Amino acid sequence: MTADPNRKNLRSPPPIPPADIDAAEAADQPAPATLSGTMMTAITAPHQRPANTSELPTVAMSPASVLPTAPPALPPNQRTLVTRVPPPGAGPAGATLITRAPGGAKTVVTDLNVGGTRPPTSEGSHTGEVWGDFEIRDQLGKGGMGSVYHGRQVSLDRLVAIKVLPPALSANESFRSRFGLEAKAVAQISSPHVVQVYAAGVHQGNHFFAMEYVEGHDLARKLQNGFRPTYRQSLELVLQAARGLQAAGEHGIIHRDIKPGNMMVTPKGLLKLMDFGLVKLAASPEASVTMAGTVMGTVNYFSPEQGRGEVCDQRTDLYALGVVFYQLLTGTLPFRGADATSVIYQHIHQQPRSPKEIDPNIPEDYQAVVLKCMQKRPEARYQNASALVADLEALIDGQSPLTAYLDPEALRQGATMLKTTEFRLERQRRGLLVGGLLCVLAAAAGGGLWWTYGREPASAAVVIATPERTQPAVTLPPATRDPAFERASALLTAGGFDEARLLVDQARTAKPDDAAWQQLERDLDRAHGAQLLVQARQAQAAGDWPRAAQAGAAAAKRLGDLPELVALRAEAVDRQAQAQALAKGVAEAQALLADGKADAAERRLDQLTKEHPSSAEVAELLRTLRSQREAGAARSRGAADSLARGEDAFARRDYDGALQLFANARALDPDNAAAKTGIAKVEDAKAAASALRERFQRALAARDLAAADTALRELRTAWPEGKQVSVCEQELASSRLVEDEKARRAADAESKVGGQAKTVLALINDPQATIPAMEHALSAFLANAGADRPEKALLETRIEDHRQLVAVTQRLAGLDQAVRGKDAAGVRAMVADNDFAAALVELSALPGLVFESRIDDFVRDGRSGQLRVSLRHALALFPERVLAYRYAVRQDAGGWVIAKAELVK
Repeated sequence: MTADPNRKNLRSPPPIPPADIDAAEAADQPAPATLSGTMMTAITAPHQRPANTSELPTVAMSPASVLPTAPPALPPNQRTLVTRVPPPGAGPAGATLITRAPGGAKTVVTDLNVGGTRPPTSEGSHTGEVWGDFEIRDQLGKGGMGSVYHGRQVSLDRLVAIKVLPPALSANESFRSRFGLEAKAVAQISSPHVVQVYAAGVHQGNHFFAMEYVEGHDLARKLQNGFRPTYRQSLELVLQAARGLQAAGEHGIIHRDIKPGNMMVTPKGLLKLMDFGLVKLAASPEASVTMAGTVMGTVNYFSPEQGRGEVCDQRTDLYALGVVFYQLLTGTLPFRGADATSVIYQHIHQQPRSPKEIDPNIPEDYQAVVLKCMQKRPEARYQNASALVADLEALIDGQSPLTAYLDPEALRQGATMLKTTEFRLERQRRGLLVGGLLCVLAAAAGGGLWWTYGREPASAAVVIATPERTQPAVTLPPATRDPAFERASALLTAGGFDEARLLVDQARTAKPDDAAWQQLERDLDRAHGAQLLVQARQAQAAGDWPRAAQAGAAAAKRLGDLPELVALRAEAVDRQAQAQALAKGVAEAQALLADGKADAAERRLDQLTKEHPSSAEVAELLRTLRSQREAGAARSRGAADSLARGEDAFARRDYDGALQLFANARALDPDNAAAKTGIAKVEDAKAAASALRERFQRALAARDLAAADTALRELRTAWPEGKQVSVCEQELASSRLVEDEKARRAADAESKVGGQAKTVLALINDPQATIPAMEHALSAFLANAGADRPEKALLETRIEDHRQLVAVTQRLAGLDQAVRGKDAAGVRAMVADNDFAAALVELSALPGLVFESRIDDFVRDGRSGQLRVSLRHALALFPERVLAYRYAVRQDAGGWVIAKAELVK
């Protein structure tokens, strides 16, 4: 009876027990921390994901902390796992397993490093904020590498999930690198089974990237809520995850934290891998941002090499996926323990229970795939996700897996590992063979020699017309016995016919008339002839006609032309002739095949089939020929189809698809010229696209975003289906965000400097300010903003204007004093306008003179300028009045003088 792959045992599998975690006392830890994925983030769940107690935490652990021997076995209720949250900057959070003895004493068993630096509690929510093209809504989840928000991309009006790196981690170059690597890595993958990344950027110091929003729940939450998939559902989920890993593997991307919590399942059953926070690029070791001396991942799904802190490749992900398959089929994890160390130890050193031991109804082929994935040595597992996908697709089609039963050790010697049932039958067959051989040997040992003189061999029924004898025909008297005769008789009895024949021939030559030797010769002929007749019959039964003819001819020499021998020899001759004719015909057919004349070869083989209907060789050769011809026709049809599809893909500028199709056509038909031409033109087109990509990169490196945008548009036109286009778009968007941020900062800085310049100018315009104060303010401004500031010349000019205004004011005060003092020489020294000077001298002589000048405006142009002056004067006979004058002034060696004075009406 075979198990139905779509139906599970009605008995529910045992539930996944939570890790045995006791609450820490206040003296050990202020507050115990949950063990739900501390390093990974719950992406795109509609609600914040609760702690998954079926999984021990994602850990970043020193390889030295993995115990080389089995950890001490302690009762679970005596163990307490507590965490330590250090102050910011003091290092990563810790997890310590404390053992409590009956007397209350504590013993630290191991000290684990769980997760990265915990985000500070002061981090606020970004709900309601708008970051460029993205509106941030409610928070979906939060983990060690960031928070995830539900959001909307405004320009495309679509829902997104936005992952934000905490501010405390943004300041850490390692975390920024890890965060950026996750976004770039996932952006390269194009698969329906991997969450897509849309954009990445920085907003006010917050590093983020926006990705596809997926409705549904992660697989860990579904299992926690009671979801128990059938065998078929388990297979379909794992196949989707494997296809996601296959797409990641095409870009050399290793996830390193495959687990149910990082698999989103939509209501329609579509599975998507997410949270590439521990991503590593296999082709670029420097691209991995794993901290030196740490092991990253989730311990329940650790591969042995992860536990040992060794280098990981995609086979690590396949091991973890095998653990997930195991969990889905059996309802339990292969290894469980009260602490991370014990679980890691089991992954490294212990074999899991076979799934069929837990649930006998699990199909054996499913179990084979699980155990193939979970081999301890990476070289014994599937070597890449494509091989695993091939086996899973075979199971989907109801077929046996292609490689799951291969034994890697025997494989290197050209052998395979048999399935259980076939292996049992093989052992039975071998047992029968060995048993039969032992029986033959035992019979030979117990029954004496196979041939005795005068008797027929036990394996054949040979009838010879001669009386049976147990003694030689002639018995010599003891005195006259011949030692040679005794020797020949003994050899005849023992079956040593050839040596006996030599003795008989020698004796018959020496004693031709000796009756005893004559009789011994006849007995030797009959016995040896009977043996040769048996050999001829055996060769006849085996179809070995040359041997049958040879043995029959030898028997006829000793037994004469017995009818049976005549018939046997005639049949042997006829069969040999037929064999020769058959061999000749086969050789002719093979020669025709070698010359490429398949039709002629088939006609010759058809003729041979009629002539030799029982020839298995001809039948097999004919079947092979027809199979090859059909395969060739199928290859030709496949090549033509691939060529047509390749041309269509090339017309759509889907160069990757076109290259694959042309390569398929060439593989099917190596001499196909169209396939070679197609490959060449695709390579030319890709080379042109690569040149555009290089031009884009150069422009981006030079921060020439306009040139980069032009190159990107040309690349999008040349290769719209190329994966490089989306990568370039992301890079350009990121560069624009950076440039915008730089421009904003420059504008802020410029605004700040402009404000400082205005402050200095306000001081210069202050009538109460002194020249030294103005000069000090200007020096301070230039020291802070730079000596090449454009405001420098203006400010220096305004200070000089102020200085010269003071000088002019002093000169006019001197002029006022000279006029009031009737100092005609002093007036003429300061007034070059002779008419105005004469008027002032004449005015100074009048009684009751009041004369006072006030500068209303001063405009200077180097050593000349214009003054607007209010002149207050009065005389004894005239009341006081104010006149408005405009002075043209110039600077001479003695100071400012009035070149011309004009009354303003």
